[in-house]
Amino acid sequence: AYPDEEYRHNVISTWQRDFIENERNREILSRVFVVRCKHGQDKIIRFRPVILPGKSQFITYEDITTQTKAEEALQ
Repeated sequence: AYPDEEYRHNVISTWQRDFIENERNREILSRVFVVRCKHGQDKIIRFRPVILPGKSQFITYEDITTQTKAEEALQ
């Protein structure tokens, strides 16, 4: 999903910081990253990392590519 090593490192570091901040502030931060699918197409994905009871980490994701492009087209 992240062919560029530096970008992949940035995404993972951001998730790790967000897990800590989410737990500390009791709010869920969401982030948007561009990922590359197996077939080579880029998608715009919103990620929401949370810490579950027992300190398990869980990330939800939502493909917002179509929505983002539609909003950009209106501007």
